[in-house]
Amino acid sequence: MKPLEDCDIADKIELDAYRALRERAHGLLRADEEHSIFAQLIDFNWRDATYRIINEARRTVSADRKNAAVAPVLGEFIDQSYVMGVVAAVGRLTDPPSIDSGKGVVSLPTVLRLLRDHHGLVRREMFVCFDGVPYDPTPQEEPWEPGVRWVARTPQDISGDRHALFDRLSRKAPDRRARTDVVHRKVLAAMEDRLAHRAIAGIRRHRNKVVSHAADATSRAGSERFGLSLATVDDAGQALIEVTETLATILTGEILIGMPVPVATFDILEHFSEPFAFDADLEALQDLWDQTARTREGWSDTAVSEVLGR
Repeated sequence: MKPLEDCDIADKIELDAYRALRERAHGLLRADEEHSIFAQLIDFNWRDATYRIINEARRTVSADRKNAAVAPVLGEFIDQSYVMGVVAAVGRLTDPPSIDSGKGVVSLPTVLRLLRDHHGLVRREMFVCFDGVPYDPTPQEEPWEPGVRWVARTPQDISGDRHALFDRLSRKAPDRRARTDVVHRKVLAAMEDRLAHRAIAGIRRHRNKVVSHAADATSRAGSERFGLSLATVDDAGQALIEVTETLATILTGEILIGMPVPVATFDILEHFSEPFAFDADLEALQDLWDQTARTREGWSDTAVSEVLGR
């Protein structure tokens, strides 16, 4: 990245602010390995893909051909864990920005508000020229030299690509370009509409009424036991990816995710054909269940005495 004074932008103070904005957006979208938007989406999509192959393994059983995947206690645990993971992931990714500037919420609405708050700063000349690329995409004439030459992308090529992308973001025709063009309000509204998708709204409601908080019967009316279908998860997942990639394109100039489900570095189906438990261990497993139940019964029997004192 070239120094500020070498960039084709007159207002160097605003250019410095724009670079800081890009850095802030990069931090929210990618830099934090644990809590960034990228990390959250990758984890969500990996877990979703994992659940679907487990669920498919259950679908292939028949009356005379069963496997451990259909064990009632195991199936209920897998389903509930999946639902809780989905509602937690979608909830975190769509949580509203914090009103306290000292407490950051890493979510898509936070990044969208960052764009809205700096809407006038994210203009065409900044988008194209922030790192030293020229505003004018017209190729420079170079003297012809005989021999083999590698063809590389020139700064003018990059400028042309950025202008073409910003044409779409600003809803401007190429012959009407101006340095002061900004992202069209309809683009911002389209992202807000996707974050308000009924699938996302339904998952957030299930989180608030069933998973994260124990709402009373009146408050949680309409929430089913598990609360969502795979089609709902698909709709929510698509909306989240669309908003993420659009925000990343606007604020960092690049695709953020590309492959939401990363390539596994191991055999994801390894040991899938093996039994879940061995016959010789079943008695011990039943004993463990019984002991766990008895321990908690003991806690219940002595609860009041423990709190009030003996």
